[in-house]
Amino acid sequence: MAQITTYDVLENVRDVSPVFNLINQPTTVLLNILGVSSRRARDKRHYWWDDQRLSQTTTLGGAYTASDSSVTVASTDGMAVNTILTINSTVLRVTAVTNATTAAVTAIAQDANQSNGATVRILRSQVEGKAYEDREYKEKVERLNVCQIIDEFFKITGSQQATAREVGGDLYQEEELRKIELCRLSLGRAIWQAGFLNPSDNATPRIMGGIDYWLLNHGYAPSAQSFSADNFDAFLLELSAERGGNPTHIGMNPADMSDFSSLDASKLQKDYDDEIIGRKVTAYASKHGHVVSLVTDVNAAPGYFRAFNPMDAEVIPFRPFGSTVLAQDGDNVRGMIVGEYTLELRNVSTHGIFTKS
Repeated sequence: MAQITTYDVLENVRDVSPVFNLINQPTTVLLNILGVSSRRARDKRHYWWDDQRLSQTTTLGGAYTASDSSVTVASTDGMAVNTILTINSTVLRVTAVTNATTAAVTAIAQDANQSNGATVRILRSQVEGKAYEDREYKEKVERLNVCQIIDEFFKITGSQQATAREVGGDLYQEEELRKIELCRLSLGRAIWQAGFLNPSDNATPRIMGGIDYWLLNHGYAPSAQSFSADNFDAFLLELSAERGGNPTHIGMNPADMSDFSSLDASKLQKDYDDEIIGRKVTAYASKHGHVVSLVTDVNAAPGYFRAFNPMDAEVIPFRPFGSTVLAQDGDNVRGMIVGEYTLELRNVSTHGIFTKS
């Protein structure tokens, strides 16, 4: 009789994903937060559509003088008739978009001279009962991530099975559970990774792009700079005010938490009778009003602060973890745990990564 060794045979696989999903390891913090989606990927290459946001701001391309009938900007991207422009305290209404850098305007409030390079904030506005017209629209962008195969093998010898143990139990199930825990650790690491590999054949493993890959390549990733409250506040402001994002979490390696815990350390008074030395902080409030949770995960590469919203991220299975008893080839029992997963991060341009210099 031919041996059945493949895990592609459904009758040969036992679903262990419910057990996998219940495990809450301290070494897989991000995976614990995100969980595993109830959705299933339809293919080993997973696609989704990503919004492209219209510009929220631009800058003056030349000085604006009070009572001018037009304004020169770096780009009229995102502007249309009746769009509201605010330049410091000056409020203007667009009456026509002349070209890629010029718009006709009329002053609404506090008309005043404004300097070249000043920030121009763009606010959509329209008249009541307006008829439909084609307006500027940014096509959605197709995103792709691959499903990464994660597996673990184990073997129990005949001698191990025969050995009397003080605590009874099924040795196979114990080994299976240990391997499920290792698979969770592997997936917990994979969803952070900066690498991505989409091979054209089956001879090379598929490597899913993790949080770092998406943020470094498609998110807001400014040049490396020193960490300070001012620099980090400006980073969060760019994400929210300029890019329309809503970051709620900052992910980092535990080694980087000291940057936050040392902020205003000179104002911290410590009781020397206290048996605990140091500070543990769980959230950060910027001077612009952003409040974000601080998340540490040993699987995150040090030197980066990732600003993201877990509501936009999903860990999606293509093949949920399953357990297979492999064909016996001697005095042992062999098993394998295997699954295939990917990460989907929607609206990635509204998330960002702060790189420390």
